[in-house]
Amino acid sequence: MRNFLFALLLFIILTLPAFSGGSGTAFEMNERLGRGINIGNTFEAPSETAWSNPWNHDYARIISELGFSHIRVPVRWEPRSMEETPYTIDHEFFERLKSVIDTALHHNLHVIINMHHHEALLNDPDGQKERFLSQWEQIAEYFKDYPDSLLFEIFNEPHGDFTPEKWNEFFPEALSRIRLTNPDRMVLIGTAEWGGLGGLGHLVMPDDPNLILTVHYYSPFQFTHQGASWVGGDADAWLGTRWNDTEAEREAIESDFRAAVQFSEEHNIPVHVGEFGAYSRADMESRVRWTTFNARYFEQLGFSWAYWEFSAGFGIYDRNSGELRQGLVDALLHNSIGEPTATLRDTIYASDFTTNNDGWSLNTSGGASATMVNETGELDISISNTGSDAWNVQLVKSIILLEKGRNYRVAFKASAEENKSISTYAGRASSPWDAYSGYHGKTVGPDIQEHSYTFQMSNNTDPNTRLVFDLGGNTTGFTLYDYVLERLTIVIPYDVTITADNGSVVIDPETDVFMGGETYTLTAVPDEGYLFTGWSGDADGDDNPLVITMDSNKDIIAVFSEIPETFSLTLTAENGTVTIEPEQEEYHEGDTVMLTAVPDDGFIFAGWGGDAGGDENPLEVVMDGDKNITASFDVDTRADEVTATGSESLFFPNPLTDGSLLIRTTEVSDVAIYNVTGSLQMRYNRVTDMEIDRSEFGSGIYIIRISNDSKTTSGILIVR
Repeated sequence: MRNFLFALLLFIILTLPAFSGGSGTAFEMNERLGRGINIGNTFEAPSETAWSNPWNHDYARIISELGFSHIRVPVRWEPRSMEETPYTIDHEFFERLKSVIDTALHHNLHVIINMHHHEALLNDPDGQKERFLSQWEQIAEYFKDYPDSLLFEIFNEPHGDFTPEKWNEFFPEALSRIRLTNPDRMVLIGTAEWGGLGGLGHLVMPDDPNLILTVHYYSPFQFTHQGASWVGGDADAWLGTRWNDTEAEREAIESDFRAAVQFSEEHNIPVHVGEFGAYSRADMESRVRWTTFNARYFEQLGFSWAYWEFSAGFGIYDRNSGELRQGLVDALLHNSIGEPTATLRDTIYASDFTTNNDGWSLNTSGGASATMVNETGELDISISNTGSDAWNVQLVKSIILLEKGRNYRVAFKASAEENKSISTYAGRASSPWDAYSGYHGKTVGPDIQEHSYTFQMSNNTDPNTRLVFDLGGNTTGFTLYDYVLERLTIVIPYDVTITADNGSVVIDPETDVFMGGETYTLTAVPDEGYLFTGWSGDADGDDNPLVITMDSNKDIIAVFSEIPETFSLTLTAENGTVTIEPEQEEYHEGDTVMLTAVPDDGFIFAGWGGDAGGDENPLEVVMDGDKNITASFDVDTRADEVTATGSESLFFPNPLTDGSLLIRTTEVSDVAIYNVTGSLQMRYNRVTDMEIDRSEFGSGIYIIRISNDSKTTSGILIVR
């Protein structure tokens, strides 16, 4: 009964209208493929469980219900087949893969199976050729009766010793083996040099109507593979690289895919983007922006696509929690393309080939030979010997400043005698001669076209950066018409909230949208009866106007205080003075004033009167109203001697009760003492000092007069 039910289920699957045996055209099939996703890190691992991401049959249901149309299943056949002839593939593995395909078909998903990570073939193509061809002959035989909703992809990302020339040789032979048992099945053909767009210039198309071109896209690589351990030591240095969805970044993607569009038109072949994705070490916001734009852009071009991947490092599904990463799901299936993020562009370098080579040089190595001429305001490169590597012929411009953390855009116009794959980058001018920008493969053709790429400088600032074209690989000529390097400043709109109770703030330039990197001037204007006292929140100080530079959302408060009532301070002081700190005509409520009484000679400070009291000196006064304050001074009765000089004051021991009166002068003086009626009591002529006994005076008040050539001084003496 179980076998009967399985056979019935398989019959139903095979006879569904959407999966009929007639394949239709390649373009129709590509439309049916639509949106897909890779089952990565599973069957291309050394074993299904080696990378902790085994297949779960429920995944097919989840993927289908989300709205995807196909899955791509990368497969490592090498360890699952014999190393020697007849290279038999393990039957149990065939059965396991068959169960995956059957489950996907049951959930109305198309399936692409490929050959992935065949290390022996990459390292020794000629030695592994028969094994490679035999493997495909076995795969084709095993699945020959499956509906056309199963597609084959012959090899994933040829590279290394599996050169473009070898790929152009091996692919038609593998295709012919497949056609023995699958004459009409759709087969995907990729590009050499890691499957990217740069390999299109090498690809020679077989004559077969049932082919779909497949390319992979991970640009900018420093963004999509930041922190990816398998990339190597540079990957951690790229951490923090963002994709901001700027117009320049979009232009770079459009520039990259221009070659695919032309190839599709020239060869009448549909395009499938078999892999694209950004690794989990990138920030999720950037991953969502990048994925959204690419998915919608591919659809605008009429390309089908398969995101890399479902449930591992790039995945949309967390196999541990069983939850979807909804941001990526929406990016792939629901989000639309919005307006690009604004940028400011500053030209760092713009070529000028009108009179000379503008500092560009042509370097050859490894036996390569090439020449450069400039006769019509363009650099024309002729190559007679390519050498063994593409970098054996290099067009280079040196001594360019790149700053760490900055974003850049490179744009150039070029053509070639026929389609030519090149690599271009900005990089170090010394060992290890690495690329700061990543390596960007471009296909240049007979038409003059602009190509561009963007990158973030993750390395330290380098004032000696090289701008490079690697032109080897074939002898096809190359012409460079112009080259521009721009520095990009991301202009992110920020929100600014301004609070201004009892006043207002004028913004210059007037705007409701504050753009990142821009500066704005804020001027605080108080209402009547108030004054501006400072800024708070995300601004401080009391500068007015205030200049702010937008680097984040800001909440700024302009602080205004009520203008306090002003008061006057009036001082009266006889026989002395009062110093005032601070001294001003008016004072605000709450101001403090320090008063210091200073007596004249012969007097002492006695105390304060009026609106102040006590004898504290200095005196602190808090202004809470008009103040009228008097400083009082008394005759100084504390002196114990009288001294008279030509310019000094007299001091009297008042009252004189015991002892004697001591009079000293520094000059020869006449001393006369009178009673209050004016009667002379004593006189001393031409003395410098003298001592008068108390007994010579009766009780009363006396006038002492001291005279010398320069001064006459008098004073009162009280005797008790």
